[in-house]
Order: sequence, then structure tokens, then C-alpha cells
Amino acid sequence: MRRVCLASTILFGFVGTSAARAAPKIAVDPDPLDFFEILVGNSGTQSYQVKNVGKTPLVVMDMRIAGGAAGPFHFDGLTDPFCGNGDHCAPNFKLAPGASRAFYIACAPPQVGLFTSTVKIKSNAADRTIALRCAAPAPASMSTLVFSPSVLDFGIHYAESQIRTAERTLTITNTAAAPSFAVEFELSDVSNGGNGIISPVEHFGFVGPGESQDFVVVFRWNGGVQLTGALVLRSPDPAQPTVSVPVFAEAGYGQLIFDDPPDPYAGIAMPAVAAGETSSRTIRAHNGGEVGLGVEARASVTFGGTAQVQEPHVLGLSPGQPAEWIITCTPDGESPAEDGASGMVAFQYAGAASDLDSFLMFCPILSPPSTAARPQAQLGDAEAGGCATSSPASLAPWGVLLLGVRFRRRLLG
Repeated sequence: MRRVCLASTILFGFVGTSAARAAPKIAVDPDPLDFFEILVGNSGTQSYQVKNVGKTPLVVMDMRIAGGAAGPFHFDGLTDPFCGNGDHCAPNFKLAPGASRAFYIACAPPQVGLFTSTVKIKSNAADRTIALRCAAPAPASMSTLVFSPSVLDFGIHYAESQIRTAERTLTITNTAAAPSFAVEFELSDVSNGGNGIISPVEHFGFVGPGESQDFVVVFRWNGGVQLTGALVLRSPDPAQPTVSVPVFAEAGYGQLIFDDPPDPYAGIAMPAVAAGETSSRTIRAHNGGEVGLGVEARASVTFGGTAQVQEPHVLGLSPGQPAEWIITCTPDGESPAEDGASGMVAFQYAGAASDLDSFLMFCPILSPPSTAARPQAQLGDAEAGGCATSSPASLAPWGVLLLGVRFRRRLLG
């Protein structure tokens, strides 16, 4: 009797397991069901699949759109009349194992916004829910674009530098709230038609709502140039407004402007001193150019003495910065033919259009002090610088008298 009961228990156990494996199973796809970028006044349709993934028939008793903003959603009876055009698909249907069926839902947004709801499916297997999401974006508008910085300023650069490019980053932000279409635009170049151009590396932009896009903009020059104007952002739609980004860029030179003496081109006259003494003068100037300027001042004498520039003789000057150099000169007076020292003062530049400026320099020797009036020298007056003879000299017709003469040089001031 025990063996019979045990066999009965085992038999019933196998039957129960087989029934569990044969239960219907349902699968739905996709989830969520997304409707992308449908303009207000239009309608879009998406489909979902109901599939029997079990081994027994699947019966679906009800499908209903409910919850959230269900208003924009409805079954699309034009595509498939099985469910009609409402929010409720009432007819029951059966799916054999492995079979599937598509159903269609439409979204017709009444206004700009993001709408969500669900499709609830009841079957003899289990209930399923599919999320519905429908975005109704606002039209793209150039008026929602803002840029940073407010002025794309490249500053001022040395026109003759080896690397004649400068870069800046322009950030374009679309301030439109989602959902909204991305704004598409093109950036134009800025050129003076000669020595310079401002140009984006990438000319086309596509910026979604709340997003930003960076553009590298390059200033290129070939010599002195100044660029002012605007980069212009243009939409492919000519009805859209343009956006202007002010720009400034310059490639220039440093320039040493002399203040004292005001006209060194006429020559630099040093104060007169006695031979062997040192004369000094201060040269004042400033950088009147657009970029930094390196200046090295040198003084040299061609003849008659020595000259130099007191330290520091090398200066770096920013635009507008003043400078001064003390120049000294010492005439030696060693040659009777010299009445002072003469030479050059040169200013050599780095960062200027020219390499150097050079000016004549003269450093005179003071005249000796004047003496009291002396009696007129007589011929034969040795003390007066004349000559003396032991006896009167007489000359025959066309005769010649040779005299030894010594001149005393008076130094002129």
C-alpha cells in the first residue's frame, strides 16, 4: 500500500511541473514608446509589439491609454482600425505561441511641451505597462542664442613676429527651454581686405536647448593691421535674425617718441666742457606705439674723445611707458685741429617697424678765457711773437726774405 501512494505522489508532481511550464507569457516592445519632435498642430505615430513568448495561447483582454497627460495620445485608427481612434482598445485578441502583433498610437500635441502617459495591457499571462513620451518642441530661433565673451578681443600684437596668429574661444549658448528644436547657424569671417583676417576654425554650429558650443576663432595678420567689426551668425532660414559678435584685433609696432630733445634728428648737442672733462645730457622718450618695445641705447665717438650711455642702457617699454638715458661725452682736445668730440647716439629696437634710429652728437670744448689787450706786435718784436734781426734788412728789387713764422691757435667756443 505504501508503494502505491508513493507512486501516485510522484505522478501528480510531474503533472504540476508540466502545467507551470505551459503557462502563457507576454512581452511588449519597445518600452518606453517615444515620439520625437512633433510640432504643435501636427501628429506623429509610433508602434509597439505584443508577443506571446510562452508555449500556450496568449489572450489580451484590454489595452487602455491612461494616466499623465493622456489627452495628446490615442490609438491610430487610420493606420490600423482594429483599436479605433480612442484611448481604449476593447477587442480581445489571441496570440499563438511565438506570434506577435503591432498596435499604433498617435500623439497630437496641443501646445509646446513634453507629454507623458502609459498604455496598460491586461492578459491571461500578466499585466504590462508601456510608458509614452511625446515631445512638442518650440521652433528653432536665432533670438535664443547668446555668446560669451561680449567682445571677442584679440588684443594688440607685434606685427613682425614670427608667429602671426592668435586664438580666442567663443562660446555660443542656446537659452531656449526644452523641448525646443536645435538652432543651426553659420559663422562668417571678418577681414580688412589686406593684412588681416579673423576666421572661425569651424564655421557651422548646431546647438540644442540649454546647450553650449565652443568655437576656436583665429586672428591672422601679415603686417600692421587693425580689425574691428563683428562675426555674424546666420541661420539657413533667411527669415531668422542674425547675431553679431563684436571683434577687435590689431597687429602694430612699438615706436620710440623723443620728448627731450624734442627734435634729436637735428643732432644731439652736448654741453661744452673743458678738454678732459665729462659732459652729460639726459635723453627722454616714451613708447608711443601699440606694442611693447625693447630699446638698447649706444653712444660712440668718431674722433676727439669718448662717449657712453649710463646704465641701464637697455630697457623694455610697454605702450605709453616713459624712459630716459643719460649720455656722457669726454672730449680729449689732444689734436690742435679738434675743437671737441663728435660721434653718434644710436637706439636699436626690438618690436618696432624699424631696426634703429641714430643721431649725430657733438661735444664741444670750452673756449679759453679771454686775456687783457696787448700792444700790437711789431715786426722784430720777439716778445710779441714777431722777429728780431741784428741789423736792418734790405731787399734788392724782386729779392726774397725768408722768415720763420709761428702761429698761436686760438680755440673758438
